[in-house]
Amino acid sequence: MINIKSKGDELLETRLSNIYIFTNFLYGIFKMEFSDEATNPLNPTLNIIATQAFCDQVLNEAEGHQIAVRLLAHKVQSPQEKEALYAFSVSLKYMKQF
Repeated sequence: MINIKSKGDELLETRLSNIYIFTNFLYGIFKMEFSDEATNPLNPTLNIIATQAFCDQVLNEAEGHQIAVRLLAHKVQSPQEKEALYAFSVSLKYMKQF
């Protein structure tokens, strides 16, 4: 069987590949320990080191601002009060540095 791809198929594959890479970027880089540690409800107080590391990473990445907003917006709506408050505190710290 001969597999013939049109330019439309190649364009679709490229776009899907870019979406896959972007998704890995979202969940591989920003969904790492900094955002989780900074908003972990098991912490007795806000983890300042993780908060600063998260803010630094957001400021250093090209798409960091959009990704940070999505992650923090999700955590601010958490049913766990501490996680929501920590996420709000992280977002305030981030906005002060921006």
